[in-house]
Amino acid sequence: MSDQLSKVDDIDWVIVRAARLTDGSRTKEYRIATTSTQAVNAYISRADVADFILDLTKDSQKYIKNLPFINY
Repeated sequence: MSDQLSKVDDIDWVIVRAARLTDGSRTKEYRIATTSTQAVNAYISRADVADFILDLTKDSQKYIKNLPFINY
């Protein structure tokens, strides 16, 4: 999918990839990787994923045409 999107110049896109989702609370202490990551035991709360996505709306240029991976 990212291969197809990378060919499109007139659309700004971000695909947020997350580790295993939990029902934990928001900590704002997560890590973001922009390279391919296969973290077997990685996890992240849904609240922190939502926090990251909301932050993207404030700084929308940071991850344009990228696939950030979020985990602890």
